[in-house]
Amino acid sequence: MTHERKAHFDEVDKSVRNGGLQISTENEDPRILTIFAEELKKQGIPLAPEFARRWEQLSKSPRSGEN
Repeated sequence: MTHERKAHFDEVDKSVRNGGLQISTENEDPRILTIFAEELKKQGIPLAPEFARRWEQLSKSPRSGEN
């Protein structure tokens, strides 16, 4: 692996809080999961259990209707 490629992956795998590009679940905009779930549904693909649990939590959250 080249130095440049390693530097790229080091940045991608690092949290945004630590100067990287990875957005943790708790910091992700809830609209992202909505878009993801809707696209899967269009393709007839079920939402994986771990995402379904998050989806259920988001739908019960008072923030879920925010724009």
